[in-house]
Amino acid sequence: MVPEEKEQSSTWRELKAVYLALEAFVVRLSNARVIWYSDNQNVESTLLNGSRKLDLQVLASKPFRFALTEYRISLDAR
Repeated sequence: MVPEEKEQSSTWRELKAVYLALEAFVVRLSNARVIWYSDNQNVESTLLNGSRKLDLQVLASKPFRFALTEYRISLDAR
């Protein structure tokens, strides 16, 4: 983990994990439905509804833009 990431919230780090996981498995997940299960309710809420915190909003929008527009991956958070 990069030192700057250690200072981020757990929500930020898990949102980053969502993006990195999608990026790593994009070929296998293309044209599929992905359900992301999290024990962090803020992650689910941020992925589904967005966030008032700019850093979380920017990070949460990355997986959806990446998944939906480029690879037609349907992402659902629970």
